[in-house]
Amino acid sequence: MPRVEYSYRYVVTGDRLRARITWNGVTVTISTGFRVVREKFDKSRCTRNSTHFGISATEINKALESLESKVAHLFARCIPTREQVLAVNDLHADGRPNAPTLDQLWQAYLADGKTRQWAPATSRARTTVWRLCRKWNPDIRADEITHDTLDKFVAWLFSNSLTSVTYRNSCVERHAKHLLSLLLWASRKKLITADNFQGWSPVIKKTDRQVTYLTAEELNRIEALTLAEDSTLGIARAYLLLCSYTSLRFSDAYALRWGNVDFKADMIRVVTQKTSSTLGIDLNTHSRAILKACQGSGTPKGSDYVLPRITCPKANRDMKKLALLAGIDTPVTVTEYVGGERRTRTVPKHELVSTHIGRRSFVVMCLSRGIAPQIVMKWTGHKHYTSMLPYINISDTSRHTAMRLLDT
Repeated sequence: MPRVEYSYRYVVTGDRLRARITWNGVTVTISTGFRVVREKFDKSRCTRNSTHFGISATEINKALESLESKVAHLFARCIPTREQVLAVNDLHADGRPNAPTLDQLWQAYLADGKTRQWAPATSRARTTVWRLCRKWNPDIRADEITHDTLDKFVAWLFSNSLTSVTYRNSCVERHAKHLLSLLLWASRKKLITADNFQGWSPVIKKTDRQVTYLTAEELNRIEALTLAEDSTLGIARAYLLLCSYTSLRFSDAYALRWGNVDFKADMIRVVTQKTSSTLGIDLNTHSRAILKACQGSGTPKGSDYVLPRITCPKANRDMKKLALLAGIDTPVTVTEYVGGERRTRTVPKHELVSTHIGRRSFVVMCLSRGIAPQIVMKWTGHKHYTSMLPYINISDTSRHTAMRLLDT
């Protein structure tokens, strides 16, 4: 077979480095998977001892040599088609199939999530990390991902290379764990064979988990507010109180139908939106009264939903207003880390009220009144005892304070 002549050169568009290949009147541009500082790139290689968006020149130059070898191997075997050249990154230098790129894994993972019917919040969170990975290094091969690579992803998030968003350490940790969950899924599915990432966990400075909750007295103050039940504040209050006395998440309260409520058995039976857990939650005086009040009122005529419709963002805003109207303004100090910087702020408690505070309040009230954690976990659906520890620490303090009342 006659030798196929082709030209090969690199082009930098913005900061994206691509390879442009021309042969027999055909031109194809392929991604190298790297971003470079234009002034530190000399035609075909990064200048010595330079660094490009957290990646050393040595690492980039080695990858460029590998790409050139793949192209040379392809043209030595045949007169390639456009599609074959575009897929050159899918081959090793010797022509063997390569591992999928990080971007390809994400697309397969998210597609699998639709099949498995992830909760909307889970889908949104993982889609966010996919978009971040596309900005970071979408073309990196799965078999090239090591502990060091994952550490670089965490460092990239902190550096805010492509975004003006300042990520708190807790947020960076969640993003990193979503990326790790992708790799573990790909390994289980046999989409990748390398396991260089196994055993990795992000090393991120953070504070102990802070739990904001409403006391029984604060809930009573919110319940005593004079509101029109069909107003948005009245609707938000119904959600807040029902979640506080049943442990339901907002998503489960929103989806709650009368078919889930069994007054004869004095119980709510639900399959949770987030974890698909089947729960049986016993009713108490408070939750039973809330449900009875909802019967025949508040919901659109003919609707099978227990509570009127309200969006989560609107409910969040209205619950803060409810807490403000109820005078829940105790100063609360919030401590968090952004990178290595410790940030502390003090805000009135009503600013920290959200749709999830009801579930937290339920757990704290139960534990502080001596209900065994194992029983509480049956109602809440928590699967691991460790997830209850922040609440147990709070309840121990509450019980100590309560005992001091006997001293007077």
